[in-house]
Amino acid sequence: MNLLLAGREALMRECARLHRLIPKAVRSDSACRLLMTMPGIGPVSALTFAPPWTISGNSCIPNPWALISG
Repeated sequence: MNLLLAGREALMRECARLHRLIPKAVRSDSACRLLMTMPGIGPVSALTFAPPWTISGNSCIPNPWALISG
């Protein structure tokens, strides 16, 4: 049981860290700020679909175009 609680605590710590990092990343990126002007696009969506070269050279999804169906 202690192992499960330790795992939960680690996940909660990581979630809190990401909760602090996401707004910082969005505020520092003009592409994310522009995306968030669209209705329904929040910080997480903006980080997901922003061009990868704008966010510290990284993207949350390596190839967002792979998500398009059809």
